[in-house]
Amino acid sequence: SKEADLEEVKKAFRVLSMQTHPDVASDKSQEGRFKQISEAYRVLSNKRERKLYDYEVEQATLFGGLRRAPKDAGFGPDGRPW
Repeated sequence: SKEADLEEVKKAFRVLSMQTHPDVASDKSQEGRFKQISEAYRVLSNKRERKLYDYEVEQATLFGGLRRAPKDAGFGPDGRPW
């Protein structure tokens, strides 16, 4: 949850990483999930990064989502040209 403190984030990371770590998980498709979990933990365990993340989520919510253009395409997420 957004209100989770560092200990809760750490506990959730440990549980999820034990389930998805490439050395432990029998399903190799879990490697991508493990990378996502690791990145989320990196952001959420750093006060400055978490504050920035929370701000970006808040702004996206207020303004209907992030509308960043893919670097190699001239189209937005809805398929319309930028």
